[in-house]
Amino acid sequence: MLETVYVLLDIVHADASAAARRIREIPGVTAADVLEGPPDIHIIIQAADRKEAAGCLMRLLDLVDGITEDIKVLPVRSAAPAGIERQPAGITN
Repeated sequence: MLETVYVLLDIVHADASAAARRIREIPGVTAADVLEGPPDIHIIIQAADRKEAAGCLMRLLDLVDGITEDIKVLPVRSAAPAGIERQPAGITN
């Protein structure tokens, strides 16, 4: 199962669209969307394990250092209760 981390960024003194384009180039980033802010950018990181996800997050933080006002990191719990499969929002059986 992939590890998923959501990241919310508030960008200051920079173009959020340009920042999102650069962020999308980071291996492990599956989405970087510009919002009507704040937050300005919503990022999804997916990796094989938490160590790989952390490495991707560190590359992301290095890239945006100095242009962010606020960063929220929201890791997804990888363990669902027994007998329950995780499904994307809005999908029902």
